[in-house]
Amino acid sequence: MLANLREFTFTSAVLRLLLAMLSGGVVGFGRSQKAREAGFRTYMLISIGAALVLLAETWLARLGSTIQHTPQYAVELTYNQKTSLDHVLRFCKDNRMSIVNLTIHTTEDAAQAEYIARVSLRGKMRQDVLVARIQQMPGIMSAMGL
Repeated sequence: MLANLREFTFTSAVLRLLLAMLSGGVVGFGRSQKAREAGFRTYMLISIGAALVLLAETWLARLGSTIQHTPQYAVELTYNQKTSLDHVLRFCKDNRMSIVNLTIHTTEDAAQAEYIARVSLRGKMRQDVLVARIQQMPGIMSAMGL
């Protein structure tokens, strides 16, 4: 019977509320016998309220663990115009993607500078669609998903 309380089901929730009401009633009955102000009904209501708060917290924690988070993926792009990265970042912002990480490297040759950017993104757009859209932007030499 106690093993069933560990799982979160409708039956276990009702059983927990009944146990809270019973234990609150026992404590409240003892206080009622001593003619104290907070007695039987008060302690039952407080115990049920506390049990409801704990049940709600347990239910919300389970709900939070089942929510699917938007996927995170990385894209590496090579470009030769400094404004190309601006276009890519603007595109990501316009499509409600959040940039998690961005690193930029450059080649040693100053005459034909190439920049390599690795962008970690989180968003609802599929990675292959994103890479295809980035490859069409001006100044982008290559783009690939990692």
